[in-house]
Amino acid sequence: MNKPFSALAAVLLLSSAVQAEDTVNTIVITAGRMAEPLEETPPGTVVIDRATIERSPAQDVADLLRQHAGVEIGRAGGPGQQTSVFIRGADSNHTLVLLDGVPINPGTIGNAAVQNIEPAQVDHIEIVKGPTSTLYGSGAIGGVINIITHGGAPASGIRSQLGLRAGGDNTRSGNASLQYGDEAFHFDIDVAHLETDGFPTRKASDLDRGHRNTSLNLSAGVRVGEADLRLSHWQTKGTTEYLGFALNPLDQDFRDAVTAFALQTSPSAGWDSTLRLSHMEDRIEQNQSDDFARTRRNQLDWQNDIHLGDTQTLTVVATLTREHTDSLSFGAGFNKILDSHEILLQDTLRFGNHDLTLAGRYIHHERFGDTGVWNIAWGYRLSDATRLSVDLGTAFRAPDSTDMFGFGGNPDLEPERSESIELGLRHRLGITGELRAALFHTEIKDLITFQDPDGFLGPQPGMNVNMERARITGLELGYNYTSGPWHLGLEAVFQEPKDRDSNRLLPRRARRSLTASLDYLAPSWDARLELVAASRRNDSAFNTLQMAGYGVCNLSGHYHLANHLSLEGSVLNLFDKDYELASNFRTQDRVFYAGIRFDMR
Repeated sequence: MNKPFSALAAVLLLSSAVQAEDTVNTIVITAGRMAEPLEETPPGTVVIDRATIERSPAQDVADLLRQHAGVEIGRAGGPGQQTSVFIRGADSNHTLVLLDGVPINPGTIGNAAVQNIEPAQVDHIEIVKGPTSTLYGSGAIGGVINIITHGGAPASGIRSQLGLRAGGDNTRSGNASLQYGDEAFHFDIDVAHLETDGFPTRKASDLDRGHRNTSLNLSAGVRVGEADLRLSHWQTKGTTEYLGFALNPLDQDFRDAVTAFALQTSPSAGWDSTLRLSHMEDRIEQNQSDDFARTRRNQLDWQNDIHLGDTQTLTVVATLTREHTDSLSFGAGFNKILDSHEILLQDTLRFGNHDLTLAGRYIHHERFGDTGVWNIAWGYRLSDATRLSVDLGTAFRAPDSTDMFGFGGNPDLEPERSESIELGLRHRLGITGELRAALFHTEIKDLITFQDPDGFLGPQPGMNVNMERARITGLELGYNYTSGPWHLGLEAVFQEPKDRDSNRLLPRRARRSLTASLDYLAPSWDARLELVAASRRNDSAFNTLQMAGYGVCNLSGHYHLANHLSLEGSVLNLFDKDYELASNFRTQDRVFYAGIRFDMR
């Protein structure tokens, strides 16, 4: 395990002699709720663009996310199995996931179902590491992930795409899309389907567990005078097989969906307004029992950006949310409706080489009353190539319905809260790469934990309580390099994510993690090699099991034929490593995939 980290250190020490990538032309929305160059965002901001997604062998969005150090994955088996995302050592339910700007974390279990999102339908992904509750509300203690689908059709003309893929574990997948766009109108139709027999999810069983998933993404937009109107609908539904506690075969049906209407207009010079109405659904129905979990969330989000000259932008956002959750699990059921009203005020100023952002969010929650979070960010450009930044802020997560009303539920819970500081550096050395570094420190209090002093079957049932405290301190390093057809990306995180009361590492979070990618882009073919490595991790707060460190490689490539046709192939887990992302659950053995893709622009 030491070799990958030693190699990264050597590359970073030599980086002053190598030119770095220019990121001026990459525009990010998520980091500040407005368009800004990537190089002016905190160094923990990452963009996974469409070209990278197409070259990656990833089977779902979770596989794409884990290619960036500081974004860790816990997975209970193979495709479609329960997946958790941890950012910078925070809990998995401290990661807020957006789909086209709409929150998709359910109100029942907290974790968004990223394992069900088809990469072929994703245009790009923006990851902002660090607290972002001030911008987006509850749940964004560790960070926010914004998954942007193919909603933006081509500027003019028609584009169509068809892809077919097959490989190990009797996996078959396909996707087809049709897009049209002109100055006044655009639409996008995108369909994808995946079936796999999977592999045994538990180490104590040899029974394969399969997964079936059909995804649909529709959008249409029209320009009327100075206004842009867009209607979109995304959904994925299917069935996932898994094993119960007694290794008994079970399966569940799922459906995740987002429907949204957005109106963008400029009521007057210097005033941009976006009104979005959205409806989100997350449903899980067990097929061998009456258990289920459902979330329906309606949200109105009205953002106004007022440009006061060229150096100042005042942002005002009003958000109204109604969340309806109902569930039955372990014999405990609930049916609840919760409302919240929130207002964000943000002032962004640029003067000389300085950038200053002051932001505050007021929240009125039906159960927790009035609260607030804030953020202060200052950036200073030492030169055209070097930018320093300091970010301070607070964040929170309101307990979800299962925390309060499900098995072990406690309606008297308080929100989890955090305080953070980050010192950051972005540095370009010429025109072909970039070096990034960030020191971060986060204190989290009132963490919710399940307290069960008499044991699961004891006379007094357990209960969720606000008892735990966590402290996370770390250093994050990133490096990109481009030279001709070669593209190299390296990221590493060294962190101490600890429970302050027990002094143990927080479960499923590593002290050290490393990711690397190497691409070669020739005119008629391309190849990509990926590496993910992590040190040992604790499995759970309820046991003393440890998972060993690991390093796993993936290889993929494309050969471009004439007439817009290309062949693709990939090998996952190239060296057939045996490793765990959750104790006693299997991960993918070495497996091969091949496919064909037609792309007409």
